[in-house]
Amino acid sequence: MEFTAPIDLEEYLWFVEELQRRGLIKKPIYPDMLMSLSRQRETIKKEMRKYSKDSPEFMSVNIRQASIKLIMVASYGVAGHAPKKGKAVRFFDEDFFNSVTGTAQDIIRETVRICEECGFEVTYGDTDSVFLKPKVPIDLFKLTLWADFIAKKINYLVKERFQKLLPIKDEDWHIVLEPKNVYQAIVFTSAKKKYRGEVVWTEHEYHKETDLVGFEAKRSDAFPLMAKVQEDCQRILIGSPLEEIERNILAHMRKVEEELFRGKYDHMLTQEKTIRKTTLEDYEHTDPHVEAAKQLLEKGALRMGDRVSWIVTEIKNGKQIIEAIDPREQKIPKPKTTGYRYYMNRLWDMVERLLGKNLNTIVESKLDRWIPNEERRES
Repeated sequence: MEFTAPIDLEEYLWFVEELQRRGLIKKPIYPDMLMSLSRQRETIKKEMRKYSKDSPEFMSVNIRQASIKLIMVASYGVAGHAPKKGKAVRFFDEDFFNSVTGTAQDIIRETVRICEECGFEVTYGDTDSVFLKPKVPIDLFKLTLWADFIAKKINYLVKERFQKLLPIKDEDWHIVLEPKNVYQAIVFTSAKKKYRGEVVWTEHEYHKETDLVGFEAKRSDAFPLMAKVQEDCQRILIGSPLEEIERNILAHMRKVEEELFRGKYDHMLTQEKTIRKTTLEDYEHTDPHVEAAKQLLEKGALRMGDRVSWIVTEIKNGKQIIEAIDPREQKIPKPKTTGYRYYMNRLWDMVERLLGKNLNTIVESKLDRWIPNEERRES
C-alpha cells in the first residue's frame, strides 16, 4: 500500500493547525460541511426504521435521506470539475479530489485483505460495500448472530492499520462497515453494480425479500413483460444447477417467444415516460415518448407534465412506429409481427446481459420465421 504525504506529516499538520489558530488561514469548510450532512442523513435513516417499506411515511423519509446523499456526492464531484475555458467552479481542487479517490481505493483494498484474513472470500466490492462469503460453510442463522461481531472485528483492524500509517485521531475516523444483508443466494452478472439476492436477514431483522439492483426491470421505461421475464430468468438462474442454467433459460425464452407472437402479452408491452419540458418544441429529438405526446396533443388528451404511454406497433425501414394510448380510452393497440420482434429483441438483450453471453446466432434466425415476407422487407 502506498500513500503520498509530506516528508514530516506530523510537523506539517501542526503547522496547519497553528496557522488556523492564529487566524492566518481559515479552517477548511469541506470536512465540517460533509460531516454535518452525514449526521443529518444518519438521523433521518434511523427515523426510516419506524415505518414499513411500503408506507407513504417511509417513502417521504427515504426521499429526504437520498436528497442529502445527492448533495454530499455533488459536493465531492465539483471539487474535481476541471476548468473549462479558463473557468472553474469555486470549490475546484484537483489535489483534494485525487486524494479522496486514492485514499478510498487504498481503504477498499486494505478492507479486502483484512476480510480474507478473517476467513471470508470477497465475492464483490463496490464504492461503499463489500460482499463476503465464508470460506468455511456456516449456518445462516449463526451467521446472522455473528454479523455484528464480525463487522466490529473488521472495523477495528482497518482503523488500527490506517492509524499506524496516518496520524488520524479516533474522533476523526468515520469509516464504519455495518452488516446490512445476509443472503440465502445471490447472483452477480458480468456487468458491474448489477445483482439479485434472496435476503433472509436485513439490518437486524429476519424477513425474506428480493434485493434487485441495476436491472432493466428497475428502469422507469421498462415495459411490464420485461420485469416479468427478468424475474422468471433470475429465479431459474438461482434455482438451477450451474451446468443447466443456460439450457433452462433458453427453454423458458422459447416459450415466452411463442406466447408473445401469439398475442398473449399484448397488455404487458406498454412503455411509459413523463413529459418534463414546458413545450414539446423544447425537445431536440423526437423520441418515442415525444411522438406519443404529439399524438395525444392532437386529440386534446395531453397536459404538459403528464406521463404518456405507448406501444411500438411495428418497425418500418428501421424506424419504430408507435401508437399512443389515450388515457380516456385505455385501449391497447395490437402490434404487427415486426413490433413483436422489437419487444422480443429487447428481451433477448436482457438475457444476454444476464448470462454474459452473445446469443445472436440463436436469436435472429429464430425471430425471422415469425415475420411475413412483405413485413420483413419493410423492416
